[in-house]
Amino acid sequence: MPHAHAAPAEQTLVIGYYDFPPEIYTDSEGVVRGPVIELTHRVLEEAGYHAVYRQLSSARLYLGLIDGSVDLWVGAAGKPGLAEHTLESRNDLGRTRINLYFRPDTRPPRIPEDLIDKELIVLGGYSYSRDLSDLFDSTRMALRLRRTGTHDSALQMLLHHRADYMLGYQTPMQEAFRVAGVEPLPHLTLQDIPIRFIISRHARDSESLRDALDKAYERLGEASAGLPRPSARAGGPLP
Repeated sequence: MPHAHAAPAEQTLVIGYYDFPPEIYTDSEGVVRGPVIELTHRVLEEAGYHAVYRQLSSARLYLGLIDGSVDLWVGAAGKPGLAEHTLESRNDLGRTRINLYFRPDTRPPRIPEDLIDKELIVLGGYSYSRDLSDLFDSTRMALRLRRTGTHDSALQMLLHHRADYMLGYQTPMQEAFRVAGVEPLPHLTLQDIPIRFIISRHARDSESLRDALDKAYERLGEASAGLPRPSARAGGPLP
């Protein structure tokens, strides 16, 4: 059994998250659950840190990492706007896939030409890579974006022909298919992004914290094949 390595003064970290079931979510009793939290808890315990978990909107979470009110997030690497304000763990904790979904009666689109002057459903509150954002904002593409708040509502919009395509993260889309009782829709994977610990540069001893989490993750991986791995079955958890 690995032994926890004490952090300076038993430091308590503020861990930011937003609901992204089934990977991370707040249950009916207000308790945060899911494999992302299990993994985070194991690694922090091994590294000798305490944690408090704070549920936030994605915009508030990113702002918290920038201003230092949030110490840590487990999420997609390379977020536009966060690079100069955060450090990323060296270890990849999983992968997250961003897919373009379409109805079975639609032929697989060619990217980008078949998206020109089409309607695309996107999830409000989520951010995407610079490449995808530039694609959406291109005047030449003339894409008409249809925003909604959840993967469930996005699925219903597509099924009811309220747009041509839908952009979604693979894991919650699989959950949406299950809840709706429909077969998974055909899709193209646009990006496959590593999931890492994202650490605010304003966190106390941020570089030491990053190193401690990496080393703890590696020790746990060497000691046990049972270390939780977010969404190994579905391409990773968080946006």
